Amino acid sequence: MNRNMLILLFASSMALCGISHAAYDPAYIRNWYICGPFADSKLETEAIPDEAKLAPRAGDASSGRIWKEYDSVENAVDFEDETAFDRNELSVAYAYVEIDSPSDLRARMQIHSDDGVKIWLNGANVLTNDAARGMAEEDKITVMLKKGRNRLLVKVSDLFAGWMFSVRITDERGDAVAGLKYNPKPVPLERLAVRKIWASSVQGGDFVQFSPKFAVDAEKNTRWSSEHSVPQELILDFGSEKEIKRIDLLWENAYSKSYRIDISPDRSSWKEIFSTKAGNGGKDIIALPETHKGRFLKLSLLEKGTEWGNSLWDISVYGFVQEGSAASEPFEAEVEMAKPMEAAGAVASTFQKPNTEKNEAFDAKNVIDGSRKTRWSSAFTDPQWVYVDLGKARRVDSITLYWETAFAKEYSIDISDDSVNWKKVYSNGSSNGGQENITLEKPQNTRYIRVYCEERGRKEWGYSLWEIEIFGE
Repeated sequence: MNRNMLILLFASSMALCGISHAAYDPAYIRNWYICGPFADSKLETEAIPDEAKLAPRAGDASSGRIWKEYDSVENAVDFEDETAFDRNELSVAYAYVEIDSPSDLRARMQIHSDDGVKIWLNGANVLTNDAARGMAEEDKITVMLKKGRNRLLVKVSDLFAGWMFSVRITDERGDAVAGLKYNPKPVPLERLAVRKIWASSVQGGDFVQFSPKFAVDAEKNTRWSSEHSVPQELILDFGSEKEIKRIDLLWENAYSKSYRIDISPDRSSWKEIFSTKAGNGGKDIIALPETHKGRFLKLSLLEKGTEWGNSLWDISVYGFVQEGSAASEPFEAEVEMAKPMEAAGAVASTFQKPNTEKNEAFDAKNVIDGSRKTRWSSAFTDPQWVYVDLGKARRVDSITLYWETAFAKEYSIDISDDSVNWKKVYSNGSSNGGQENITLEKPQNTRYIRVYCEERGRKEWGYSLWEIEIFGE
């Protein structure tokens, strides 16, 4: 198992995500044109003149604000989301959509909001409710849709710090109305249920506060946090192949400046679908230009943006879910610690003379004995090397090096099938020693793994490693 798959958590979609994952419900209107916020305004304030007559498009201007398209991946429009307006108290905002109906028909409209709402259909005010209420409550009204284009405008007054609303249109039995079309056109995306999650580390081993499951529980006040070294990884398993179209990352203060996202059908062969070296924390919404199919998604965190590790309040992966699919049954979570591969032996270029007073030897075998109290130490010259023999060819994903004070400033990781002909698969020209977690760019099938030390970090000594841990399958 991969070193960067240090923790394996099994959990259902319900247990991990905290929400039901039933199929996409086309009765909810998810995509809108939105405009605002208009500060110091109330529901009765006409923030936009002739508001009932509005028929905007993305890019239009009204009262100094630009209309933009809001592509929601939830049933509700969340104005507090930074993709909408961010937090704005004592404000109003507008949301507009056009409904193309195949015929004149009677429909039921269900409106959820804990804020004040005013709704117009084809210019007529069909609902005004300026009372504070919970999202568990709803307004239900019967409306008449005419054949062809219908203009629906929702005005929301922010009564609390977080403001949102949802609109669901059904027939009189409560089912979605067949044949309705919307502008802007809805994108039927659902948050994909995560069945398993692997993480490279947990800060301080504290699963109570920083468990990886908190990154996928859909709660914005729980988080996964890694140790303070890089690289780090999260790998999500959706249980079967999914069509992936969007990934949202909500960072805690400890964000990643450089990271990459890959997908895989088998957790072996990976395909990069996104990368950046300019991360700045906050919320990253990654709308992929095209859909990618995969069962596993890997988030590789390559460079820290702060002095801490990496920390995520939430990672949400959205894809197309077939209508009619049922929500998953919950099952208990388990935690499993991964172990490095067992090695058959180790060979080094040189050894430091044993310390007879302390009964210390500095043989190569010390790097594979599972102890960080014994070490290999070389002669005080450049270059030096030590390699590990796995006994047979294995798939290697990642390697962890535990340097003693005498570390290599410049070194490479090489692989070989015969311990004679070597291939470089990783290099570091500015190491600071300590614990180094190395994720190979792609998995390698090999028997021998060599640490080739080219320049010493401390010129007065040689090179010294407490342990070399190799992970894979």
